[in-house]
Amino acid sequence: TQLPNTLGKFVWHYLKPHKWCLAGFLVVAIVWSVDMSLSPYLLKIIINAVATFSNQKQEAVLKIIAPSTLYILLFFVSILSFRLYDYVNIRLYPDLKAAVTKDMFSYMLNHSYAYFQNTFAGNSAKKIWDIAVNIEPLISIPNEWFYPRLIAFVIASITLSTAVAPLFGMILILWSI
Repeated sequence: TQLPNTLGKFVWHYLKPHKWCLAGFLVVAIVWSVDMSLSPYLLKIIINAVATFSNQKQEAVLKIIAPSTLYILLFFVSILSFRLYDYVNIRLYPDLKAAVTKDMFSYMLNHSYAYFQNTFAGNSAKKIWDIAVNIEPLISIPNEWFYPRLIAFVIASITLSTAVAPLFGMILILWSI
């Protein structure tokens, strides 16, 4: 088969059979973003309830049950999502590297005899190795650094707008831009 000639198409060619991995990365990014934005807010609710109802123990307990439960649940969901992230990494990258190496080696075998006479074997092998190894950062960098932070930014802006004041959400958006 003809291999794609642009970087985006090349990466997508190898990711297409692993769409579930991309969905796993997206779930992890969403959970991480929600945890990063919601955990401080839940702690604020708990601390405010304890401070407000410090003399009324029963009332304080009733006010902190829901946010405390949600905080603990969010903690465990976050741990599970990072286990999902590790599982996706373990399932995706070795298969991806093997497929890239196999295809690049097959592509190399279709070259002429003159090509092999004029090209060092170690240089060709190094290029194949470089492609296989460097496809992982092309996928992991957006999934670890860009998408989670973009989602966290959106959630934080919404949280600030609804929980504090719409002005704070707008200030965060303007400051980030």
